[in-house]
Amino acid sequence: MYAPQQQAGNPAFQQQPAPSLNPQWSGQSQFQAGYSQQQQQPLSPNPTGYGNPYDQKMGYPPQPPMMQQVPQQFQQYGAGFPAQQQFPNVNVGFNGYHPQVQPGFMPSAAPAPGQVMQFQNFAGPAPGAAQGRHKIIVGLDFGTTYSGLSFADTTSGDPQISIIQNWPSCGNRAISQVPTEIAYTPESTSQFSWGYDIQPSLTVLKWFKLFLEYPDEQIREMCELPAGKTILDVTADFLGAVYRHAMEQLYLQRGRPVMEITQVDFVLTIPAVWNELACMRTRQAAERAGFTKNHTLNMCTEPEAAALYTLRSAESSANVGDKVIVCDAGGGTVDLISYNIRRIVPRLEVDEAVVGTGDTCGSTYIDQAFEDFFRIRMGEHYDLRVAQHQRVMRNFEEVKCGFRDREDQETYSVLVPGKNNIPEAGVVDGEFIISRAEMRALFDPIIDKVIGLIAEQVKQISLVDRSPGNMQILLVGGFGQSPYLYKRVMEWAKPQGINVLQPKDGDVAVVKGAVIRGLDLAGPQQVAGDPSRAVMTRRCRKHYGTLMIAHFIPGQHLEEDAFIDPLTGLKMARNQISWFVYKGAPITDDKKISQQFHRTFRKTTLWEDTLVVCEDDMPPMRLTPRVKILCKLTADMTKHSKRIFDVSYGWFRKIYTCAYRVDMTLRAGYMTFELVYKGISYGAVSVELQ
Repeated sequence: MYAPQQQAGNPAFQQQPAPSLNPQWSGQSQFQAGYSQQQQQPLSPNPTGYGNPYDQKMGYPPQPPMMQQVPQQFQQYGAGFPAQQQFPNVNVGFNGYHPQVQPGFMPSAAPAPGQVMQFQNFAGPAPGAAQGRHKIIVGLDFGTTYSGLSFADTTSGDPQISIIQNWPSCGNRAISQVPTEIAYTPESTSQFSWGYDIQPSLTVLKWFKLFLEYPDEQIREMCELPAGKTILDVTADFLGAVYRHAMEQLYLQRGRPVMEITQVDFVLTIPAVWNELACMRTRQAAERAGFTKNHTLNMCTEPEAAALYTLRSAESSANVGDKVIVCDAGGGTVDLISYNIRRIVPRLEVDEAVVGTGDTCGSTYIDQAFEDFFRIRMGEHYDLRVAQHQRVMRNFEEVKCGFRDREDQETYSVLVPGKNNIPEAGVVDGEFIISRAEMRALFDPIIDKVIGLIAEQVKQISLVDRSPGNMQILLVGGFGQSPYLYKRVMEWAKPQGINVLQPKDGDVAVVKGAVIRGLDLAGPQQVAGDPSRAVMTRRCRKHYGTLMIAHFIPGQHLEEDAFIDPLTGLKMARNQISWFVYKGAPITDDKKISQQFHRTFRKTTLWEDTLVVCEDDMPPMRLTPRVKILCKLTADMTKHSKRIFDVSYGWFRKIYTCAYRVDMTLRAGYMTFELVYKGISYGAVSVELQ
């Protein structure tokens, strides 16, 4: 009975009139959200050219083959059907809120797949902190190989961003980043050192950020963690050390009297290519580490942060109408986002030109290639102690960062402690000799992937805009400062008339951009119309939908999905999907995507809904192996009186109906859901990852 009032990317969506039904069934929806009521066909979700699989110019996708079988394990997710003695829920949608938008509640720990998140109260602003007045915004770039901190005050009309450059065990050296490394003592996993403070004799855990995307059982097969520690524990321990160092430095630089009346908020950056599990784990680790204790924690994707800094900097050469491809190349991931520059002054306004892309092809994979190469060449002489091996890798890091592939330099050398001359291994006077060709062989497979990502962005931009105008590529991030990466990208881009830039401070663009993002969100600037706040429109990277039940239509639905609704006697189809946000749809942090849903029941029970995602360009309209179960959302409506619901009758039995609206917002690193019924918000929702 209800069609969505507005779908993502489809502002022209028109509500269809409801057909007349037999009065005894009038309380139950005959048509699901997202379909026309006459033809039961999906409506166009977004403008032509932005990943819209159902635009009239493209036609409708073919129906799934009738013989296609849904794997048995998917049947348990049948549109929120209760167990045996409960009546089925019809046309299920989303329930309640995502935890991040409930004031005063934060998840206490990242759940493992199949576990339910628990919620606990967290503290409010620091005692004495003036809300909306003086704040310090701290940006944290939690990187795969290195992490960084920066901060700025909100009191200044033109805030100056400062980089924290002193780290434990660094002496008087000013270093903008700290190694993302941690080492536990043999005696206890509660005692550890981190960053530059790690003793050479300890076993170092590094690159652990990359494992946040994987289930715990898979992580145990991929790496060896300390006994009793999970990847969430390790991440929380490291972030906790970073948090304590950040607060210590702020107290040292600002003084206790100032800090006691100052609100400190944080912005944590995450890769744009991360899945929902990694984003949730990172936020939970940060919460454990203290970033939500008397603070507000926001999240921002790394390429968005880099774009905010580089496009706002005085050195930016971008003009209105330009297409700018931001390539954030770090230690573990490479993220790309392409922007249309709409406005620069008085505030920056950009639209994501096409769906962003990325991959795990950062500089750590060059390190891995060198480790393999070094081990094979050394052969039987590869008997280094832990401290010696760590020294070799640090020495290679210096060589890697300076590699330019110069024609006048045919060899490169890496110091190997404890080894003098091993001719068969290429060690001369304690130096491991690498030829120019061998260095290229270490770099090229990774750089080829980066160039492939850039080429795909350029191709997609050209498909959307036949005359894209001036186009430039910004290389940012630690790996983005590689001279050889710049050379290779230039060789590819120059023949196509595309300019390639390595912006000043490109290695700290992400951490500085995080502060800019925090300043945009601070105090009164939370108002979307604020003239100084940057406006960044993103494009959704995948389709989001919900499992639902639809009225069975012969020829469109499969018999294996059919069943008879015991409340209405109607033939229905389970395992159908209502896609409410399509891949490529334009989204912003402020944009709410609203839909109407309908539920029919006799007893008030827990309302469970299944959220699904699909990364294909053309998503199927029923559950298939290409569709992934993301999570289950549960709202408890049993505490509310049945009198708030509408009453109808089916098969001479009294039934209750609920037509409600769900507002969804997609933000960097998390989603928010709000269930609204008769103008009132409902639900405290648990999220169960699948």
